[in-house]
Amino acid sequence: MRVPSWASWGPAQAYGQRLVTGVVRLTGGGAKPVVSFLVLASLLAVAQPGTVDAQQLIGSGLSVSPNRVIFEGRDRFHQLTLLNRGDAAVTYRVSLITVQMDENGRIRRVENKGQFKDASRIIRYAPRRVKLGPGQGQIIRLSVRKPQGLEEGEYRSAMLVAAVPDEDAKPQAKQTDGQIAIQVSAYFAVSIPVMVRHGKLFATSKAEGLELLPADKEKGLGDRAVTNLLHEGNRTTYGDAVLRYHEPGGGEPVVVGQVLNTGIYPPLTKRKLVIPLRLPDGVVLKSGGKLELTYTDKPREGDEATPPSKASLVLR
Repeated sequence: MRVPSWASWGPAQAYGQRLVTGVVRLTGGGAKPVVSFLVLASLLAVAQPGTVDAQQLIGSGLSVSPNRVIFEGRDRFHQLTLLNRGDAAVTYRVSLITVQMDENGRIRRVENKGQFKDASRIIRYAPRRVKLGPGQGQIIRLSVRKPQGLEEGEYRSAMLVAAVPDEDAKPQAKQTDGQIAIQVSAYFAVSIPVMVRHGKLFATSKAEGLELLPADKEKGLGDRAVTNLLHEGNRTTYGDAVLRYHEPGGGEPVVVGQVLNTGIYPPLTKRKLVIPLRLPDGVVLKSGGKLELTYTDKPREGDEATPPSKASLVLR
């Protein structure tokens, strides 16, 4: 299993962030395990040819709904539903972690030294550890307690639900005379954003600029369009980006790519958005044709909708 030196994962989309945790045990000469540690890495970075297959992850049958939790106004209670769709019993640990988004849209776990509005200090939740058999579910109940004088703003954390080794599990590493055996177990996890919005908040976001990047076979990347999303305000925004292609001679444009529910977390003011091209059968990009991106910011309930922003690129 190849594991990057950094601990990060891709931005939350419709079904949250999927992670990998690994347990590595070294044994030898009949001795007890001498090393045991956890690593956290991006599934996209780990599950590549020659590494860990997503189907081999312990606990990968987990589903979590909804895909994010937002406390607004007088909201005091929410709940998550966990469901083990796998064919084996798995133990999961539930925790709140501090995360921040970078300009590439990656969400990283960070240490909070008071510089971030962290929801974990005002959120209570239970249970924090569950064991689910095949087809079994569990409700995680969340409540918010706002202290008097709480500063206005959006308080944000991520709820991490991670498969963990069973407490009764024993290492199965094979041992040979005079050699050290290594056992690697990869565990699945998923995280979703949890937010508490307090006071008067506002935010807008829009797309600016459009660039077409060619395929990079060495990195396993196909043709893709790149735009910048600009953010203003003090709360997270979500929006849909749809890419259409216009033939040189006119006619009805066709959708050639889209990314939905794209989030921008403050205090970030700009992030890059990559849109993979998915050309319908018979569609070929031609010189003189035009790519047009439409980005629609999704307003909160009760907020006034903002007009979609557009960016275009004439192909050469």
